[in-house]
Formats: sequence, structure tokens, C-alpha cells
Amino acid sequence: MALGLLLIEFIGISAISILGFLFLILLKSERTKAILFYCLAVWGMALSAMNATSLPTNYTLERIIAWGFGFLSVIALILHIKSGSKAQRIAAYVLVAVSVAAAILKMFVL
Repeated sequence: MALGLLLIEFIGISAISILGFLFLILLKSERTKAILFYCLAVWGMALSAMNATSLPTNYTLERIIAWGFGFLSVIALILHIKSGSKAQRIAAYVLVAVSVAAAILKMFVL
């Protein structure tokens, strides 16, 4: 029973993340992209927090790594807010994508 719930959680998290990535790439409106970017950044921080708090307290290095993936989203947010060019916004999009993907991989694979 518990493994079935974990599978449903994995499918839900993966579907939300993949759809977010696809829409971030395919959308044309900068306003909609910005809203989706902020949602994905919060999603990456939430996944990292869930990952870090689910580990035992004596797994210090793994918890630091998990929090580090969340801080990638924070860096992406700062970069996006301070961005002056399209290249900086794209770099922020890539950072948030790496943050979410790494949090999912750390949670379910590694």
C-alpha cells in the first residue's frame, strides 16, 4: 500500500515538473513565463525542503545537498529579478530547471 502511494506521489511530482518545464519553454508571453517561473521556483524550494526534512538528522551531508538544490531556486529568483537581458532570464530558467530536476532525482533516485 505504501509503495503505491509513493508511486502516485512520484508520478504527480514528475508530471507537474515536466509540464512546468514544457510550458516555460513553449510559452511566448513574458508575463505568463514570469508567473510560471516563480511557481516553479517555489516548487523547487518545496521539493528540496520536503527532501531535506524527510532525511534522518544524522545524514548531515545529504541534508545539506538537498537544501543546496533549494538555494539554486533562490539564486534563480535573484537572477531573474535583477535581469537586464534575455540571456540572464534564460540562465535563471535553466537554474530553476536544474533545481527542480535535481531535487526530484535526489528524492527518488539517489
